[in-house]
Amino acid sequence: MHLSPSAKPSPALTLALVLATIAGGAGPPAEEASSPSRERQARADLRLHNEPLTVEALGLSIRLPLTSRVQKDTAGGQTALTVVDAAEIPAWRLRIQEMTSDEANPTAAALAAAHLERLARVGAGGELISNDPIQCGNCAGQLCYLQQSGPTGQEVVLGYLFLPAGERNYLLLAILTTPDDFDEARALLEASFATITVRTVEARSREWRTLADNGRAFLKTLTPDRLKSAVGLSQCLRVYRPGQTTGEGDTEIGWSVVSTHAAVKEAVGADNPADPQYAEGPDQGLLVFIRGRLAVQAQRGIYQDFTIRYWTAWDQSEERWNVLATTRQGEATRSESEIGVRDAPASRARPQMLTVIQSSEAIRSREPYEWPVPEVYLSQGPGWLIGRLLPRDGSEGKTYAYYFYNNQGPQPELALRTDRWEPVADKPGQWRLTTRLGVDARPTVSIYNADGSLVRQTREDRTVIEPGDPEMLQRLWRSKGLDPGGAGR
Repeated sequence: MHLSPSAKPSPALTLALVLATIAGGAGPPAEEASSPSRERQARADLRLHNEPLTVEALGLSIRLPLTSRVQKDTAGGQTALTVVDAAEIPAWRLRIQEMTSDEANPTAAALAAAHLERLARVGAGGELISNDPIQCGNCAGQLCYLQQSGPTGQEVVLGYLFLPAGERNYLLLAILTTPDDFDEARALLEASFATITVRTVEARSREWRTLADNGRAFLKTLTPDRLKSAVGLSQCLRVYRPGQTTGEGDTEIGWSVVSTHAAVKEAVGADNPADPQYAEGPDQGLLVFIRGRLAVQAQRGIYQDFTIRYWTAWDQSEERWNVLATTRQGEATRSESEIGVRDAPASRARPQMLTVIQSSEAIRSREPYEWPVPEVYLSQGPGWLIGRLLPRDGSEGKTYAYYFYNNQGPQPELALRTDRWEPVADKPGQWRLTTRLGVDARPTVSIYNADGSLVRQTREDRTVIEPGDPEMLQRLWRSKGLDPGGAGR
């Protein structure tokens, strides 16, 4: 499996990254900071979250301060975290990122010494406060502090924690605070550092290979006969956000109907892809047809109707999809569309490509997105039916990994998807699927019956998807003053 590359720092890069996060004025200069007392350290430990934050892309688990805000950056394919004190005027800032070293298997002390030397060469060394080894959970690190003048002349304290994370990889945790805030910030952050668990790049790579092997083995079970067994399914779904009291105060978000058919490739562009005229032909495959409505801003009468058609060849050698969404407010409409194409490769020498074209009435000339298709890749159609296709022949759970198309972020991407599949302990016959669409994405949890029909799906934003009767949905929407359109029909 592919892992995001680490960036090699240029001289004083870390200093620039840290100082770039300064917002507002720093406090006035103070006398040289003293080491935090044991009492202050113990007090700081009580101010940490009970549950650790886990960032798989960094191999890091850490209990962060309760009074902190976290922002994740993924610029250039590299993950980094910025953690900021949540006070109106932040007392400290912390940036965490993975770096690479020129030397193989460097010690934390060697990494710190090399970094301090680089800073001194560019005139950014400042006054060294301390440079000491520190035990951070399962990892021995080196932590140093410097005091120097900031970009506007105020005095600042910079801290650098180095943690080996592989043969040439390490984590750099860069701290920014002021002399006035140093004692408290140091106690709080070092209490947080003591909770760190680091998994090396090599360990993560071995785990991903195992999960990818699981994914590869599962994809091989999706034979033409297995996909044909999924034809003829139909389920109406209610999408809502639960209220504070069960059954009361629920907010209706939308509805959809999912059906599956044997159809030729051309059905992807048809108004009614389930029409029998598209059922037979030489390029027949599995068609997943989804249609529904979202209440975008119901109080203003704004709704979005959508149709989605996913087609996959029986042997999964190619796929097509067509998504059309039309936003309506009275007679006014605005449409957006997405087309996906994965053709069978012309030869083994050329990689198979996935091409996605997005367009709207506002943007008509957007360049297509294109990616070479990885070996372990899950098509869109089977991905929507995964709860019916995963095996049910074991009592222990298993996690599968593959690449999967994701259009939920700022721009489309081929994301690493993991599916944790396990029986529900207290519900015989039911299975739980925990899906993460991205290495550090929040999970979507789905419960399925023994026949593969959805019982309930819960998303990270508290959105719930459950089976719903079409007539019930019509009555429910109208009782709340909503226009259900053709709900469930």
